[in-house]
Amino acid sequence: MTTLYARRTSSIALLITMLASLSIKAQSTLEFTSSSASTTASGPSIASQAVTFYENRTNGSYAAFSSPTTTVTVSLSNQQYTMSNSQISTRTGSAFGAGNNSFGNSASSLNFYMQMNAIGGASAGNFTAAGSLTSGTGISLTSNYGIEIFNSALALQNAGRSTSGRWYMADLTIAFNTPVNNPVIHLAGLGATSSSLGFTTEFDLVTSNVSLSKLSGSSELTVTSTSILNNAANPAATTGLGAASGSVLVTGSNITSITFKMYMRGDGSSSFWSLLGHAGDGFLLSASTSTSSISTLPVGLTGFTAALENNITRLNWSTAIESNSSYFDVEYSTDNNSWMTIGTVQAAGNSTTGRTYAFTHTHPAAGNNFYRLRMIDQDGTFTYSKVDEVSVEEPSRITFYPNPVRSSCTVNTNSTTPQSLSLLTLDGRMLLQNNSFVSGGSIDLSRYPNGVYLLVLRSATGKSEVLKIMKD
Repeated sequence: MTTLYARRTSSIALLITMLASLSIKAQSTLEFTSSSASTTASGPSIASQAVTFYENRTNGSYAAFSSPTTTVTVSLSNQQYTMSNSQISTRTGSAFGAGNNSFGNSASSLNFYMQMNAIGGASAGNFTAAGSLTSGTGISLTSNYGIEIFNSALALQNAGRSTSGRWYMADLTIAFNTPVNNPVIHLAGLGATSSSLGFTTEFDLVTSNVSLSKLSGSSELTVTSTSILNNAANPAATTGLGAASGSVLVTGSNITSITFKMYMRGDGSSSFWSLLGHAGDGFLLSASTSTSSISTLPVGLTGFTAALENNITRLNWSTAIESNSSYFDVEYSTDNNSWMTIGTVQAAGNSTTGRTYAFTHTHPAAGNNFYRLRMIDQDGTFTYSKVDEVSVEEPSRITFYPNPVRSSCTVNTNSTTPQSLSLLTLDGRMLLQNNSFVSGGSIDLSRYPNGVYLLVLRSATGKSEVLKIMKD
């Protein structure tokens, strides 16, 4: 009897295990596939990249998901380095669809959207499609795709940054058009080399009320609650041999955007970030989540945009259907982290036809301005829209002394951010250029004859200010 009871117990346990396994496998996930975005468009570009989630069904096929249609938009902001147009057409240290060039200083052009095996040599087992799945499952290197992002080592070389330092490059924001719970971020190929120098991209979390953890990945990938790191002492380009690849779970509810500060870290094994050509760290970013993690909006929001007109932000949004909606809070932030309500717009309540809404923000701040909607239902429940952004150019002010100049002069601006400063003749001939000029620096005119010259300061966004300077 004891033996029979033990066998029955063992059989029941096995059955429970099998049913649990089937339940896990039956859960569908939303992923980046070949149908989610253009697979032929190429860069370099700093335009935000939008990808539509497709459902990975249990039979291995992919289908459009409309409950609701969910998109992911990846954007770059707060660029820290300005480069020349001959080095990269975006003139920025970070870009989409850019790559190394061993034969010249101009960054190469790559597709914005690639298969997950295109960069870094990761294996499918490095990735996990959702937090509820078995580690190392649910992602295909050929069926799943990622957005290509490039951090230029040449930008750090131009700025004279130490090759053993860790340097802030830009902000990276991942925004969802509808709130999601516990999404997963996939990274392939964090790490590269230039001559003998190893370097890698790393991330520090800016967004509050969420935390990070490692689902799966190579031994180089280290994830804390607030950072994604490559722990290799000597980063390299191949996963398992110095490059970090894997999946990061973002734990949080009703997430509409996740922002990171993006860094480049060098191992100091060479004095040069980019000795020949244009070197950098190109990697792939993808995302996924379970279908059950998509939050239901209180209204059927079909669009939300922020546009700058004459230094005034005009917000417009529309709904396809509303059921027991109450009102919209317009929320505003200058860092995409701390938010304040700047206005309220009444909702239709109940509607089966399309509705449009508008709001004007008359005093956006200089720099980056972020906007979102908090959509409140009549029972008090609420969800958030995606985040949209406008950038307001800060009026530049240039002063220099002495005036007139005898040998050298000091130039001051209202910005400490490195900018491009050029000295030209009146007929436009370039005499000198500094692509990482910081306010308070000096320029030497001692070798030029007396006369009038043009001083041109170009901001990180491309805006130029020109002053005449007299050498006596």
